[in-house]
Amino acid sequence: MRCICLFRFLFIVSCITGVLGAISSSLLAQDPFDKEQIKKKYVLGPEDVIKIEIWNHENLTRTIEVPEGGEFTYPHIGAVKAEGLSIFQLEELLKRRLSDGFIKSPQVTVTVENYKSKKVFILGHVREPGIYNVRGRSHILELISKAGGFTSEAGRTVTIVRSKTSSGARVGFPHEEDEENIIFTIDLGQYGHNSKSSSFIINSEDYIYVNEKQVIFVSGHVGTKGKLDWERGMTVRQAITLSGGFTELAAQKRVKIIRTINGKEKKIKAKMHDIVKPNDVIEVPERRF
Repeated sequence: MRCICLFRFLFIVSCITGVLGAISSSLLAQDPFDKEQIKKKYVLGPEDVIKIEIWNHENLTRTIEVPEGGEFTYPHIGAVKAEGLSIFQLEELLKRRLSDGFIKSPQVTVTVENYKSKKVFILGHVREPGIYNVRGRSHILELISKAGGFTSEAGRTVTIVRSKTSSGARVGFPHEEDEENIIFTIDLGQYGHNSKSSSFIINSEDYIYVNEKQVIFVSGHVGTKGKLDWERGMTVRQAITLSGGFTELAAQKRVKIIRTINGKEKKIKAKMHDIVKPNDVIEVPERRF
C-alpha cells in the first residue's frame, strides 16, 4: 500500500515537474525564449530583488528588495504591493498607475535580479493545494496552514520529495532515493516530541504530499465490522472495543492479525496488547462448541 501511494505521489510530482522544471531552469539560464513564461508564473515574495525600468525615463529606474509585508514605495505613485503578484502583473499595475496623470503610455519592464523567496509545492489532502512562496526556516505545519489546512480525509503522515542538491538533503530517518531525489515520510503525530527537529523544516523546491488517513479493518464476530481510522499506538483490544466489542460467538483467544509483509499476507496470532499497524486486518473467528 505504501509503495502504491508513493508511486501515485511520484506520478503527480512528475506531472508538475514537467511544467515547472522549465521555469526553474529558465530562472537560472535566463533563456530569452522563456522570459514571458517566467513573468506570468513566478510569484514575487519578500527578499526578491527586482529592477524596475521605464523606457525613456532613466531617472525612474529603481532596484528594490521586496520587504517583509511585500510593499514598497515608488516615485509618483507611492505604495505598491508586490508580494503575491507575478512579474507580469506587477508590470501591468505600474503601467496603470503611472499612466494615471504621470506618464503617457509608459513602457515598464520589471526583472528579478535575485530570487530569494523559497518556492514549495504542496499536494494531496489539503484544502488549497498548489505552489507557495515561503521564507526563512518555515515549518511544515505553517505551510499546511497556508494551504488551507487538512481535509477530512487527511492522515498524519506527509511524504516529501527533496532534491539531492538541496542544502538540507540529509535526513536522519529512513528514506528512499532515486537518481535525483530523496523521498521520506514524516509523522506529524510526533510533532510534540520533535518540534525543534530539522526534519520538519521545509526546503526550497520541496514537493510535499499530505497522505490520506491510514486505516485498519476488523472482521468477524464483533459488534460492527469494517474500517477504523488507525491511531499510533492502537492495540488489538482498543480496535475491537471501537468496533463494538466481541459478540457472544467470538473466539476471544483465537484472534488473528492479517498483515501484508513484503507483498505477502501473513496471519499472526494476536494478543490483546499487541500494537496494530496501518492496513492490518483483525480477524475474530467464531468459537468452537
